[in-house]
Amino acid sequence: MEVGVIKPIEDALRTVEGVRIVRSKTNRGFAEIDLFFEWNIDLLQAFQFVQAKISEVRSSIPPDSKIRIIRMTTSAYPMSGYSLYSEKRTLKELTDIAQFIIKPQLSGIKGVYMVDIVGGKVPEY
Repeated sequence: MEVGVIKPIEDALRTVEGVRIVRSKTNRGFAEIDLFFEWNIDLLQAFQFVQAKISEVRSSIPPDSKIRIIRMTTSAYPMSGYSLYSEKRTLKELTDIAQFIIKPQLSGIKGVYMVDIVGGKVPEY
């Protein structure tokens, strides 16, 4: 997935005018690529450029790959961000609180599409 699909798409998307950051997450059989643009960019035009780049790279990735492009802005998808910090709890404890207490509660609110935890400290086994 990483070499055959994500890398070619990331490389193509990095050339889109106004792209500041390309970030991806890969799981078994699924990947998500997030693009962050400069503030002064026309997002509708950038969206079209992204679609064009995906069309260009489409032939170099496996033919059964499904690609969905979603334009996310605060006006189309209202978002909010929260930070957890503590002088008494470790980063691992805060990550567990976010993952097992806060995320399920926020996810249960009607109209909440997705809750994503960024950062923190996840144990490696």
